[in-house]
Amino acid sequence: MSPPVCWICLDAGKDENTAQPPVRGCACRGSAGHAHVSCISDYARSQSDAAAAAAAANGSRQVTDPTILLDSFRKAWAYCPTCEQKYVGEVALSIAQAMMVYTAPLEDADYRRIVSRLTLASASSSAGKMSQAAELFVRVLDTLSGVNYKVGPLGILFPLLEIEAVMSSFDVLEHLGRSSQTQCRDLITRSIRHISTSAYAHDPIVDMLKAKADLMGTGRERDSHEAALEVSRREYEVALSTRPNALYTLQCQRDLVEVLAKNGQWEEAISLGRELVEKADRVLGKDHQSAKCFRSILEAIESNSRTFGGSNTADGKVMIATIVGLPASEMNGRSCCIKKRSKDGKYIVLIQSASSNG
Repeated sequence: MSPPVCWICLDAGKDENTAQPPVRGCACRGSAGHAHVSCISDYARSQSDAAAAAAAANGSRQVTDPTILLDSFRKAWAYCPTCEQKYVGEVALSIAQAMMVYTAPLEDADYRRIVSRLTLASASSSAGKMSQAAELFVRVLDTLSGVNYKVGPLGILFPLLEIEAVMSSFDVLEHLGRSSQTQCRDLITRSIRHISTSAYAHDPIVDMLKAKADLMGTGRERDSHEAALEVSRREYEVALSTRPNALYTLQCQRDLVEVLAKNGQWEEAISLGRELVEKADRVLGKDHQSAKCFRSILEAIESNSRTFGGSNTADGKVMIATIVGLPASEMNGRSCCIKKRSKDGKYIVLIQSASSNG
């Protein structure tokens, strides 16, 4: 089998900067999509330079839809031009770091610098670098909360970016220490108030953010299952209506599947999980790391449903209470997580009380 060839420089050799051969971090299949990370970065720079030159030639006040500028800038750095799916893994992280270098001369409040930080934060979060991701999200939220939406022809971009930053920040909250969580929660609350002064104040996505924020820091994230389920449904529905085949929408569907399983709603969780896996295999390809992750989640849920297959949350908790030797009444106000079967055939069950913080 011949080695993969970079679709940009048409060379199969190693990257001069990383000493790595052409890699693929998207949803392309077969021989398509391989490229050197440095070639992708150079390609993105050229696309961004061309877009900036065109905007300067036309004059920003003549831009009828500023979101076109935002999309053209982001796409070059974050999306494969062939399959049009987001880069993932180390490829996404390396390109996002190059994007930060490219935008380093710009001011913090420049939309391109904000997009760069959001892109690197998202890639860092996906790579498990939660502290770095949180630091970047906090920086973005702090910057955007002080922006006047009504100033300049590009002002409409900033509430969109702030909505994106808030949505992404929720994902890193649980991985932070107590003081960092408090800071991030305060910024999220402030940002949602700020977004409510924009043209998107009555958008369904803002209502969803408010509902999600209501669960923050109250001890209810783990225990108010019905509220968490409602928020997850709304988030998935909003994503599905706007970007049905985007990776973000698939991730929202994954989150909903997991919340359903935690609620003991096995049948719906498995049905939606199978739909997720089928769609991910079709859109991303079976070898895509997200598709593999979704498949693993479904397998775990199917396994747990066979063992702890109560038809609802209460039944599931009674079964877990029996296993760990607690009265069923003791499971009220607690959330449970079945981790794995140990070597002696027993299950390891984590029980979280409503008053506990970790």
